[in-house]
Amino acid sequence: MFISAHSTHPNWHQAVGECISQVSGHVKGKTLGFVYASDSFACFLQLIAAELQQTIGVESWVGTVGLGICAGFKEVYEQPALSILLTDIDPQHYRTFEGIIGPELTDIPQCGDNTATVGILHGDPCNQSLAKLIKRLADSVPEGFMIGGLSSSRNGNLQIVNASLSEGGISGVLFSDQVPITTAVTQGCSPIAARRTITECSRNVIVLLDDRPALEVMKEDTGEMLSCDTADIGNHIFVGFPVTGSDTGDYLVRQLMGIDFNNNLIAVSEMVEQGQSMMFCRRDGDTARRDMYRMLGSIKKHIGDRQAQGALYYSCLGRGCSLFGPDSQELGMIRQQLGDIPISGFFCNGEIAHNQLHGFTGVLTIFL
Repeated sequence: MFISAHSTHPNWHQAVGECISQVSGHVKGKTLGFVYASDSFACFLQLIAAELQQTIGVESWVGTVGLGICAGFKEVYEQPALSILLTDIDPQHYRTFEGIIGPELTDIPQCGDNTATVGILHGDPCNQSLAKLIKRLADSVPEGFMIGGLSSSRNGNLQIVNASLSEGGISGVLFSDQVPITTAVTQGCSPIAARRTITECSRNVIVLLDDRPALEVMKEDTGEMLSCDTADIGNHIFVGFPVTGSDTGDYLVRQLMGIDFNNNLIAVSEMVEQGQSMMFCRRDGDTARRDMYRMLGSIKKHIGDRQAQGALYYSCLGRGCSLFGPDSQELGMIRQQLGDIPISGFFCNGEIAHNQLHGFTGVLTIFL
């Protein structure tokens, strides 16, 4: 059983009170809470965590701050907001954890006597080892599958674990295989042309694609006019790197960082290797909307006759109203396809899915 609540009251204490009032009468037996606060409340996060824990009586909490919050199915940006999701999952089947900062894992979180399989993580985007840390955590857990999002804030990348704050690494909660969870990713981009092979490169600079000058190939794939629109190209054209072993065609989307017209070079926001596959991708509202419906259709098919009990949604800051338009259209599509289920989440500075650090994606997690 899940229940959600939210508030946009500008006073943190009143916002907590409104959330508590909305769940009043439904907290009996609840054991775990997710909480997402706008970064306007970052300096009050410790007080918010303590107030929720003491008043609702739920000991275990995980969450973080965001520039945008999923307040139910309403998207709230850059203003005070608080969103919570409560569940009664047996404490034997989950464990919260905090303070994992370096890639060396000396204390592997477990779920009591049960095998942990799924982790919902909140990460600090300032940690340069985050991608390695996520992978090592996943590798340390049998059949480990990590999902989540990176804090987005102007006032510190703080994370809540129970009634304490964590910063600098990753925190979150691990679930055992007894907790039915399904998740899917929507890219927001679509490949423009076929895959290319990087045949010469240096760090994040691509020199040759398929043994031809990289910029020449880019112009061929994306169109001469679009490729020459250097002032706006970074908002529309991206690079996708296929995820090895993915059976759903997932790929990591990375930004174009620069173009050298004199030497026909392109730079991307990822260290690349010779022999690596990549493809140019287009990002716009229509493309993102189509892929969102594809993702929701996939989840509905997977769920079948079962009922979604609750949901978490982590979406890139570059999505939401800037990609789908006003009036919470991104969250509205989830509601349209899956119904009025309890939901919470936030808009991230990077998303975690399939044990990879993504960008420009939406990650939907459903509890069944």
